[in-house]
Amino acid sequence: MDWTLFHYLNQLLVGHPLLADELEDFSRWSVPVLAVATLGLWLLGRPGTPPSRWKMATASALASAGVALLINQVIGKIWFRERPTTAHPTQAHLFFTAPSLDPSFPSDHAAAAFAIAFAIFFLSRRAGIGFLVAAAAISLDRVLIGLHYPGDIAAGLLVGLAAAGLMNAVGQRPLRATVAFVSHLTDPLVRPLWRFLDQEPSRRRPGQGLRDDTETTAPFSGCKPSPHGVAEIDRRDRQWQRGSATPPDSSPVRTNPGTPVEQGARYRGLRP
Repeated sequence: MDWTLFHYLNQLLVGHPLLADELEDFSRWSVPVLAVATLGLWLLGRPGTPPSRWKMATASALASAGVALLINQVIGKIWFRERPTTAHPTQAHLFFTAPSLDPSFPSDHAAAAFAIAFAIFFLSRRAGIGFLVAAAAISLDRVLIGLHYPGDIAAGLLVGLAAAGLMNAVGQRPLRATVAFVSHLTDPLVRPLWRFLDQEPSRRRPGQGLRDDTETTAPFSGCKPSPHGVAEIDRRDRQWQRGSATPPDSSPVRTNPGTPVEQGARYRGLRP
């Protein structure tokens, strides 16, 4: 079953040079991009704060990958499985890479990639799903180019899951101490980037501060400017001084002068 599925997938590249060229680029760049993306999560943690889940995700992912590779070494010593191109030199095709003498079972690439993906998934499901898709693509690529059987990939997935689960269960406390220590070294380098990002919204909306200032000029909370405005109040004051109008707010006479807020609002032409 394992050989049959491998042979079917491996034969897909035979006679399809365009697909082979695209897969060659993916094989070259997929692992470095995954590593950069894992380290990039560290930058999402704001400097000067307690260890965030993004910094913990990076630390947990790297630690889980290391544990997964260590487990693979132990399994490879117990049972050495030859690579497909070594066991079937006339039927298996090897693309884009040189033959490897390392054990085929389990796949190191699959174990490390899935360990990273599951470690991130345990802390952030949205980000973890993306990393799981990337890990599955990297693992499938290893079968297509002739380096691993599908069973090697499945074993690598289980090893990666076990390593990530182990770190998530018992490794969080030492990881927090490690993250706090490393943060003291990296935060001074990352802080200028965060300052720039914090200032970017105000640069996009330069008038935002002016609108905020004008909205807070009312002397009393909850008061709205009168539709008459300041000019209308000045006109009424001048008429009253000439005797052509009654004093403002003199008619009708109110027996209850109202609260201090209402008195101040009426004096300034505002409605409470």
